[in-house]
Amino acid sequence: MVGGVNPDPIPMNCLEGLQCPDCGNRRKFNIGVNAWAVVKDDGIQSMSEADWEMDSWINCPYCAESGRVSDFSINLPDDIVHHIIQESA
Repeated sequence: MVGGVNPDPIPMNCLEGLQCPDCGNRRKFNIGVNAWAVVKDDGIQSMSEADWEMDSWINCPYCAESGRVSDFSINLPDDIVHHIIQESA
């Protein structure tokens, strides 16, 4: 516990390896994503899974820091990287 506040846990899913360089947030971000959608005149019928790249736009909703996903990428400890590789194998 730092200054009476619990630090954010290290994300192990969609936000893995992301952290706001300004405030340290790891909980949620606004990210410009790529997705396919079936769109009709009355709206979106369905949408594929969203994906993003290292050069996608990202914004921290807590402090308004913004940039590219690569700007928010952090180096993960080796044990976490090893876990990620095992999970994806």
